[in-house]
Parts: sequence; C-alpha cells; structure tokens
Amino acid sequence: MNTFRERYCLARGCRPDRFVAQLFWRALHPHARLLVPVISFLEPEYFAPDRELLGRVGQTRTLRELNEELRDFTLDSRNRGWWRGRAHVRISTQRLRALARAHLTTIASGPANGLAA
Repeated sequence: MNTFRERYCLARGCRPDRFVAQLFWRALHPHARLLVPVISFLEPEYFAPDRELLGRVGQTRTLRELNEELRDFTLDSRNRGWWRGRAHVRISTQRLRALARAHLTTIASGPANGLAA
C-alpha cells in the first residue's frame, strides 16, 4: 500500500520533495497565510512543528496512522500559546485530515477510517 505522500503526489502531479511545502500551504488556516512571511522572518522555527507533522503524515498509510500523528501534534508542547492555540496561526488539522481522507480513501481499498471491517 502506498503512503499518503505517494498517493497525493500521484494524484496532484506533485514532486515528492515538494510534498511538505505544497501541503503546508493547503493545510494552513486561511487567515494564517498572510502572516507566514512575517512570522517566518521574525521566528524562523515557528512553523517547524507543522512541517515536521507533514513529513510524518506523508509516511502514513491509513487514516488510523494519520489520526495518531494528528493527536501527537495537538499534544506537542510547541503548539501552546495564544498565536498557535487561540489565533490558529498554524496548519489546520481538520483541513489536513480532509486532504488525507480524500487521498487515502480514493486509492486505498477498505474502510475510510483505517479500521478493519
């Protein structure tokens, strides 16, 4: 079974080395897109947790694995604080889950939730 990265890149015509960058922009909360250049300039590591998550999510093969990664992301201490927590200046786990679900369920066989039938 192919990984989310492989399925996404196949469906979108994306080079595998561009997966994280492309998914980052698609999974960001829309209002956060305007702030990325400024925040990245002032604090270059601010979006590191987001990019690390996308790298791990790219290796998942099931929605169950994806959900485990998303749970770990929400518990990551680097996601604390007003900007990431209340202002949602980070990727959206809901948007990411929807993107993954579209690719993990359209190509993979079996239940959409990654659980055995």
